[in-house]
Amino acid sequence: MNNMNSGTKGDIIIIDAFSTGKTLAKFLKQYGHNLIHIKSSPALPSRFQHNPEDFSENLEYTGDINNIEQILTKYKKIIMCVPGSESGVELADLLSERLGLPTNGTEFSKARRNKFEMIDKVAAAGIPTVKHYKANNVEDIIEWWDKELKEDRIVLKPLESASGDNVFFCHNRKEIIAAFEIIIKDQNLFGEQNIEVLAESFNQGCEYIVNTVSSHGFHIVTEIWRINKKPGTLIYDTAEIVHENEEEFEKLFNYAKQVLDALHIQYGACTTELKYTKQDGPKLIETGARMMGAAPVTFSNELAGCSQVSLMADAYLSLDKEEFMACVATRKHNKKFYGMAVILISYVLGTLTDDLDTSDIEKLKTYHSKAIAVKKGDSLPITVDSLTAPGEIYLFSTEKEELLEDYRALRDIEANKLYVSALRHNNENSLQNSIMSYSNKKTIYLGFFRPSSSQLVVNGFFANIPLMFTAPSALLAIRPRLK
Repeated sequence: MNNMNSGTKGDIIIIDAFSTGKTLAKFLKQYGHNLIHIKSSPALPSRFQHNPEDFSENLEYTGDINNIEQILTKYKKIIMCVPGSESGVELADLLSERLGLPTNGTEFSKARRNKFEMIDKVAAAGIPTVKHYKANNVEDIIEWWDKELKEDRIVLKPLESASGDNVFFCHNRKEIIAAFEIIIKDQNLFGEQNIEVLAESFNQGCEYIVNTVSSHGFHIVTEIWRINKKPGTLIYDTAEIVHENEEEFEKLFNYAKQVLDALHIQYGACTTELKYTKQDGPKLIETGARMMGAAPVTFSNELAGCSQVSLMADAYLSLDKEEFMACVATRKHNKKFYGMAVILISYVLGTLTDDLDTSDIEKLKTYHSKAIAVKKGDSLPITVDSLTAPGEIYLFSTEKEELLEDYRALRDIEANKLYVSALRHNNENSLQNSIMSYSNKKTIYLGFFRPSSSQLVVNGFFANIPLMFTAPSALLAIRPRLK
């Protein structure tokens, strides 16, 4: 193989360049860096794909770190090793430490992925958190809920996953048992078998995402998003940019910085999800020691002048925090823009006979850009969480009221026109994908029936609703009664 050191600015390793990691690769490549990709595990599901053409070499880690290091000896100018997505965090920590590169180290690496250990470390630092517990049998969780938590709601989730994967909100013993069985028998989003289940107290308040970049242990915020979900569901509605003059901004950022310090974050991007109330302040949901997934990088750059992607190389390569701060100062601007991501919500199930026609949406005054996750020939799922959303539309303006007007117009277009090309499921005999409908005067619920637990899972909640029939993972769509 030819010497790969063609990059004039040094070689950079990206572990699992999926999602925003793809954008990072293109950004670094255009600035003259030579890129090496390492897939963190052969067990990763096939949906996780990088763009191999952006890299001079594409490797796969099978558990032998010495072999990877040996292969990398031909590269004489390796300057960075970073995770491109959640699954790459631990290997990036390990390899950057062993190669003597800027690193977050391995001492707290597990706590950056395992949500139980994460909350443990944060709580040990004196930072307010939810109550938490883990177990590999359901009776221990029920006992903890009954004798120690003593609250009417409990949250169950996998220890190491993402994107709302198998998150359940339970109110009684029967629901806890059903949720536990679903989680423990399933793999997480990254193809790893769940061997324990995390139980938490219910985290009250509005949800926020605090995106940061760190260098030499100094943290700066790139943006804070206020997340709005459909009430009582896991369905995302909008994400709004929080401005520095808003009341909660400093409280959220200061809390996030404490969390990053507790997790020994020294370098790179982090995305911290939390809940906030005026009474109790912020409380952690989780921190990802990597860039926000599916981040709208161009959108962020226009809003603030910089993004996690544009600051990544500065964070790792600055000689000290003062140099990093100077780099940030040259990129950030003080213009006041309002930004909103509108997450598309599909209430129909079918196969797309054409791409989604967003032409009317693109005529809206505040339209900025779009990220559509489905195309012609794809199956269009009913939206139940972030993983089943058909895409996002980004709105941008100097006037907040303009955003709100266009948000309402966008939802109207979506409800009446956007999914007309989606064909209804036409094989009524196929139970795997059958639609069941149930009328309710006011509420929209979406969910799955799990025969193994004889329970209907509705937006992470359990519901006692008479079923028309049972089917393996049959999709349920419960809609408002049409007048």
